[in-house]
Amino acid sequence: MKIRFGCILLAWFCGIFVLIQRTGILGSSPLPLGKILYMPPFLAGATLLGLCGILSCIGRGGRGKERRWLLAAGAMFLVAALWTSYLTRIDLDIVLTEGQSVAVRSDNLFAFGGYAGKLARFPQLYLKLDSLTPEFSADRKGLQRLKATFQLLVNDGSPMRSEAREMTSWPAYRHGFMVSFGTFGYAPRYVLKDGRGGELDSAFVALRLFPADKEDYFRLMSPHTYFIRYFPEGKSGDKGPLFSLRVARNKDLTLNQMVRLGDEVAFDGNRFSLAEVKHWTRFRVVRDPGYPLWILGSLLLAVGGLRQRLAGRRRSVIEAAECRDPGVA
Repeated sequence: MKIRFGCILLAWFCGIFVLIQRTGILGSSPLPLGKILYMPPFLAGATLLGLCGILSCIGRGGRGKERRWLLAAGAMFLVAALWTSYLTRIDLDIVLTEGQSVAVRSDNLFAFGGYAGKLARFPQLYLKLDSLTPEFSADRKGLQRLKATFQLLVNDGSPMRSEAREMTSWPAYRHGFMVSFGTFGYAPRYVLKDGRGGELDSAFVALRLFPADKEDYFRLMSPHTYFIRYFPEGKSGDKGPLFSLRVARNKDLTLNQMVRLGDEVAFDGNRFSLAEVKHWTRFRVVRDPGYPLWILGSLLLAVGGLRQRLAGRRRSVIEAAECRDPGVA
């Protein structure tokens, strides 16, 4: 009874912890489930819950010993999967613009907001986004399909392979890495010049400018903040592409006007233009040696739970028959 009560308390703790982290109701930013699973409080609670479940299954006597051992084995595999993933998992979040490539190594892994377990082995990974093809709804405010063509290479002597996938497709699998993508946006290339026309800086910047009435901003190494809206089809009768550009210096608005591709605007002794626009998406690259253990543990729990349920229904039928006819055994 004490073990079962402990299991209930731990299950409540894990569930409430996930709910708090997912919703951010205590003021923190909502976190994805993949990060919550490997946070120390959840890791400790889930491990204790698994151990309590194992002890509860194997410590009981009577009938159904085989079914309880299936449940206990499932719980053991899930605990092992949790710790295997925690120690060896690699999880990367990479934003790429069309034509952009990136080489991910162990020394620059965290520059991509990635996670790597303390025992993770990471070969060099090369990823390039060749093209991104969106299909919009009739009003161009929704994204119906998104197709990406990208190249993936793992530094293990194998040749580079080009992949063509849709956002809803199964992830591409390459030497233990699963590669998927989602999210869509526009990446304008800005050009910043000094008052004499000398180029100071130029780069693509991935912004959330979809749909057309959505505004996003970026900052450079200056006190200016650039607020942009993008209208690919134009606005108010003016043919596109058009940009709504606002430039703020600290809290003062220094520029607010509509501009076209290549138009230069001047402010505070600088010249600024938007030269071209490309698409961008967010890739997720994962290698998790714990996945086979997750699958095996889940299957054992499902089979054990199903057999437990069928046995319970069989006992209910027998008991009902014995109540109607005491002579039935």
